[in-house]
Amino acid sequence: MEQAMRRHFFHHGGDEYRGDLDDEKWNCHWCQIRAFATHKQYPITIVNTEDDSMIDPNFHFMEFSIRDENVEPTRHEFLTGCECKRDLDCQYNQCTCLQDVEEDESGDEDPDTTDEPSGEPVYEAWCRRQYGKKAYAYHSYGARAGHLRSKVLTSRNPIYECHESCVCSPDCFNRVVEKGRKLPLQIFRTKNRGWGVRSTVDIRKGQFVDKYMGEIITAEEANRRRAQSHMAQRKDVYLFALDKFSNPDSFDERLRGPPLEVDGEFKSGPTRFINHSCEPNLRIFARVGDHADKHIHDLAFFAVRDIPRGEELTFDYVDGVDDSDMDALDPEKQKDMARCLCGNDASSEPAAGPINSQPGQSAAADRPNGQNSTSHSQRARQPLSQHIDKPLRRHEWVSRDRDWTRADLDLQRTEFFDTRVTGRPEVWQVIHAALEVLWEADIRRAAGIEPIDDDGAGGLVTAQGILKAAEVTLPTGDLSNGVYDSLGNYYALPEWIVSDPTNVTVASGTQRGSIDHDGKGDDDLTGEDTTEEIDEDEALRRREEKGKAVVDIKNLIKVRARLSDTYPDVVISIDADESVRSLARKIAEESGLPSTRLVRVAYMGKILKENMSLQSQGWQKDHVVNALVFNR
Repeated sequence: MEQAMRRHFFHHGGDEYRGDLDDEKWNCHWCQIRAFATHKQYPITIVNTEDDSMIDPNFHFMEFSIRDENVEPTRHEFLTGCECKRDLDCQYNQCTCLQDVEEDESGDEDPDTTDEPSGEPVYEAWCRRQYGKKAYAYHSYGARAGHLRSKVLTSRNPIYECHESCVCSPDCFNRVVEKGRKLPLQIFRTKNRGWGVRSTVDIRKGQFVDKYMGEIITAEEANRRRAQSHMAQRKDVYLFALDKFSNPDSFDERLRGPPLEVDGEFKSGPTRFINHSCEPNLRIFARVGDHADKHIHDLAFFAVRDIPRGEELTFDYVDGVDDSDMDALDPEKQKDMARCLCGNDASSEPAAGPINSQPGQSAAADRPNGQNSTSHSQRARQPLSQHIDKPLRRHEWVSRDRDWTRADLDLQRTEFFDTRVTGRPEVWQVIHAALEVLWEADIRRAAGIEPIDDDGAGGLVTAQGILKAAEVTLPTGDLSNGVYDSLGNYYALPEWIVSDPTNVTVASGTQRGSIDHDGKGDDDLTGEDTTEEIDEDEALRRREEKGKAVVDIKNLIKVRARLSDTYPDVVISIDADESVRSLARKIAEESGLPSTRLVRVAYMGKILKENMSLQSQGWQKDHVVNALVFNR
């Protein structure tokens, strides 16, 4: 690193033309940073006192995000701004920039601060009486001017700001993120997490730090880059979906479809190197300027507490889960679904130290492909316990270019899984088993067997349990965005594989055999012609009571089942022709599992079909099967 610095300062540190060095200057990280408009006042520095590693030479520092050629900005004639003649007018609900702000926002004062002046200008006092509580997010006066108010800081609400199309002046109190970073930042080499970021000055609670910059790309381009990435799971660390305002019912077609994403892996600013912590000192907010550009909103970092100079800046990679997802907000379930990337058990102590720390032990130098770097991309080839795994949610979509029938879906899905040549076969089998649960739920809902407004919570929990037991993770919670196995391999899933379109055509005779309109499958075992819906386990018990389940002793086999939870192995005696569903029920009974737990049987990494026997699916005598236990 020292050699690179010396070359920068002695060979291309000036502005004069140097011929062959033009390309080198363009690719030089220090020259890129020096070109920032605020560099002299708020410099970005790069320090490594740990080893000889350098930032990936393929990375390029950018001061602003750039749009991909397929991302079209809003036409100029549709851009609008407020017409506030006084900057103070923007503080209250009459400003059009704040038309979407909730009316119950608190006033300018926070209960935890006393540095606001006791008096206020006469005009502002009149505005307060006339219009009521302040609408925008920032303090106006005192040491905290321009800092987020506490109520906003602890919320997930977006921040609405005045912008370049507004009449109010550039000094308007409601222009903070627009003015850019006002802090010097230092990218430094940590002892065990690759590169990190810290400030060389103190940062106050609520203070704006910087935006997350990168290439703004379409969802299709993001999926293409995931598929082409050397390590697809690593790629997701740098991709931020601009989905704060996504709404399938929005009048804006840009908000109805898949959201745009920001890719900061190879082009970004200093915040690209910020690491994760479960107790972060920063939080990321959606910032909106022109309301016509909600689909291209900014991602802004703010301090959630006072941060002393030299303390590493961190944020929570899995923050911002939708409030409506109660499973994601359950602290107990978060332990499993929102896994930590910190790399330590406490997950609470971000690296902190003096700006000029002493060199430590040397570590391996970075490789251009990033395999040895554990900075912002430390998910590469890491165990499941350090992968992001968000709660599974149902994917809803409308087919616009094709009329799907049930027969079409069944045929295409069968062909899809029969033609997979990349990835691990056993993982594809697990994905298939999980999807079958969701497909059945779709069919039941369409047939009216379950309430049409039911979100299939049971199907979601069951499907995620199957994936989780096989160490398959969902970084976004939406299967249509793909999944990853424990080795970081990416598995792309088109939306017609994930779920039925809401406008699927149900032709007569095309209903899947596993679910009939009366709620019973083809392998219903009651043996009676009845219209009542009978639980399959209860059907098995009735067979036994009626003597239909009498087994020839010579045909008995013993099966050892290894449960995924902390239960001991169990040995079950079953008929060789008995179904896997019956085996799963007996495993649950023998293990004493509560009724809230469900068992699925797997063998050689494959989830077995429940209506077939063990031996018909390749099981061999004395082999152990896996009993995957999860909540119903």
